[in-house]
Amino acid sequence: MSGVINLSYAKNMEAASKSIALNLENFTFNDVAVEGSADILRERSNENGNPQGTMNASFSAAWPDGDTASFEGTRTREWIEGFGSGFWGDNVFLITGKRTYVGREGNVFIKEVTTPLRRELSCRFIVSGILEITRNDNTASLDFGDGSCDAKGILTQPDGTEKEVFLRRFLK
Repeated sequence: MSGVINLSYAKNMEAASKSIALNLENFTFNDVAVEGSADILRERSNENGNPQGTMNASFSAAWPDGDTASFEGTRTREWIEGFGSGFWGDNVFLITGKRTYVGREGNVFIKEVTTPLRRELSCRFIVSGILEITRNDNTASLDFGDGSCDAKGILTQPDGTEKEVFLRRFLK
């Protein structure tokens, strides 16, 4: 491993926000050259008056044989219920975002939240929202449900067929 990882932190008292940034400079790992940056912005109050964190990242990698891969994405997590109560079980978040990964073989994978994912900390599962998953030209979607705390979702496959799926496997 060689190169430099630059980290910076800034706190804005007027805007009640914090930001963290990461930049790679001449960075290599196992002879793979990696370039890119990432940043996180945490706001005490967004346009809805809620705490929010937004993360952006963009990285690319180049192997000695000429192969390349890249990742680009953003994720926003808005804290919509339970802030300041002192009890974690009433916290509720809405998650949005999109990520794109291009692999060494040229396959393009995209995950995009088309309806905000609702995560209630009193439940082990995301309880609602829709995530689209694309591989090249094939897109499926996963509907996490109606807000019930269950381990079920509806997977709509590229041909339009729907199938109920379990979000987590349970060990017996």
